[in-house]
Amino acid sequence: MDETAFEACLTGAVENVVKRQADVGIDIVSDGEFGKSISWANYIHPRMRGIEFRQGGPPANARLAPLHFINSKDRKDFRDFYTEYESQFGIAGMSKNFSPTQMGFPVVTGPISYSPEQIRSDLARLKAAMAKTSGGRGFMPVVVPVSAAIGVADAHYRDHESFLYAIADALHDEYQAIVDAGFDVQIDDAYIASEYDGMIPPGTLDDFRRWADAGVAALNHALRGIPEERVRYHICWGS
Repeated sequence: MDETAFEACLTGAVENVVKRQADVGIDIVSDGEFGKSISWANYIHPRMRGIEFRQGGPPANARLAPLHFINSKDRKDFRDFYTEYESQFGIAGMSKNFSPTQMGFPVVTGPISYSPEQIRSDLARLKAAMAKTSGGRGFMPVVVPVSAAIGVADAHYRDHESFLYAIADALHDEYQAIVDAGFDVQIDDAYIASEYDGMIPPGTLDDFRRWADAGVAALNHALRGIPEERVRYHICWGS
């Protein structure tokens, strides 16, 4: 890929989407998530040290967070729709070893930490676009820890909680960078709702609540020290 051409294309796309938001009267604009290659959730994995991308699926010794939603009632009731929809994105026939990235399977091979280079570029791009078109306030959408953990094979941490909190620590750095740049941070949480549809049955409401409580605790850990008024929380089930 021609990096110079890509950067010019991305800069123009962000300027255009910010202008469109301002033109229709949106008060707090975003970059349209154009800076997130791969997907709304998996964009974060290349920004983390300690995660490698390997072809051929996860290692045998790795722990994989379960994808309950692939067996959900919604998917069974509307199987034809999901088959058609997912085929458009090359992810038909999803399994518990599914990962949507074409870069390979994300595997945790060492301590997770955050690399801030890409978020700095995202923030500078949005700030420049707003200066040209909208002014006012802006926000940046980001992934919630539990969603960032799904689809990642952990071959390093002793248990899932340690792995989840390592991701939360890394995401804290991204959240903080966004707020420090003068933007609000929007937490995008797709699985907090959709996992219910996949866990029950055979699980119980108490099972779901324990899982959800653990995810909320990890998110609160990632948000530590960030003013509540600078945070938006978005449940995006249904996408």
